[in-house]
Amino acid sequence: MLVSSTKDIGTVAEAAPVKDDVELDEMSQDLVRVSVGAPTPADAEPEEKEPEAETQEQETTEDLIWVYFRTMGKKELLTKEAETLTFKRLERGLQLLAEVIHEIRPKDGEALEQLKRFFTPEDDARLVTVAESISAAVPSAQKPLVALIRTLVGLTAGKDAKDAPVRERWERRCRTAGVDVKTLRRWDAQVVRGEAIITQATKELVEANLKLVISIAKRYMGRGLALLDLIQEGNMGLMRAITRFKYEKGFKFSTYATWWIRQGITRALADQSRTIRIPVHLTEAFHKILTALQALKQELSRAPTSKEIAKRTGIPAKKVEEILRVVQEPLGLQDPVGGEELQLQDLIRDEVSPSPYDRVLTTEVSQRLADILDTLTPKEALVIKMRFGLGGAKESTLEEIGTVMGITRERVRQIESQALKKLRYPERLKKLQTLRG
Repeated sequence: MLVSSTKDIGTVAEAAPVKDDVELDEMSQDLVRVSVGAPTPADAEPEEKEPEAETQEQETTEDLIWVYFRTMGKKELLTKEAETLTFKRLERGLQLLAEVIHEIRPKDGEALEQLKRFFTPEDDARLVTVAESISAAVPSAQKPLVALIRTLVGLTAGKDAKDAPVRERWERRCRTAGVDVKTLRRWDAQVVRGEAIITQATKELVEANLKLVISIAKRYMGRGLALLDLIQEGNMGLMRAITRFKYEKGFKFSTYATWWIRQGITRALADQSRTIRIPVHLTEAFHKILTALQALKQELSRAPTSKEIAKRTGIPAKKVEEILRVVQEPLGLQDPVGGEELQLQDLIRDEVSPSPYDRVLTTEVSQRLADILDTLTPKEALVIKMRFGLGGAKESTLEEIGTVMGITRERVRQIESQALKKLRYPERLKKLQTLRG
């Protein structure tokens, strides 16, 4: 299921080892089991039987993945000569579309270049956007051109030209735009033919390189995304490689596509595999550091230092320490610690809520203060509580206390002075000192 021909894939950077058909089938089966979470023959152990519904669901998923791998295994890699011919057909399809665009000659040359650059069979919606920009840029005399471009969008979307109302609408637009129906139909046929060529050539290139995607994707397993997700991201990278490859330079497409496939996978890992996203360049550097760390740990039989990792990777030691600190996965409060019963949140001190010791101490102090204040008169006790914020009351001024008690500020001061004098008696003072100690 991976690469089946040393000749065809020999130029691929970091390509996976080539397997014969028997080894290929065995490895594909293992990949299927891993991707659905089933045990491989090497690590399978007797376990209790799963519920019937869950077993059927896993078998169905495994069957679908297996069908996909088997289908991809039947696709042969293209030779360099076949690749060149396929890309030439792809180029011819694009030329057919470009010829139609060249015949639509807006007076605004810049608008034409914009139209040529964005008109692709993969995304007709872009043509609508360009048409709108042309509509805003060109004079009113060019408005019929915009309507004609919109008609072409309708053609590429597959509208039925034999339908009478549609045909009449086209004819009206053609007359308004100064183009006869015959020319418009010729454009339609050319666009359809060009799209068919592009679709077929792209399909051949994609199918011929899907095994390359699988061989690269399997090296990124265990980093946060399932194998099928990695393959999907790699396939999108392969599509981008097809649109950007220049066969005239003489390079093999698989060599060029490898970078785009890896780029698609690594970006997906950076965006989706972590709770907190980190930049792609840091992710790539981290994987390089991680590979070196694991290798050094085996060689040295101990955890390597940042300087040793820096020497192996060529990354400055300070940068190594920074990256290792940044990429650490956040811990959840419900993560188990030690055993199943203990969670991380059980070991973290709550800085907001008082500890049991503080609650006991507060209760004891409050009780002793209450006992001491009971030796004063009710007015004296109230003044002391409000003045110093005891017993849950807030600190108040003499005037505020006087307002509450209905007496003057001076009278409050006298009561406070008298109460403090009583609290300084040796017997009460000794009790207060025990609260401090």
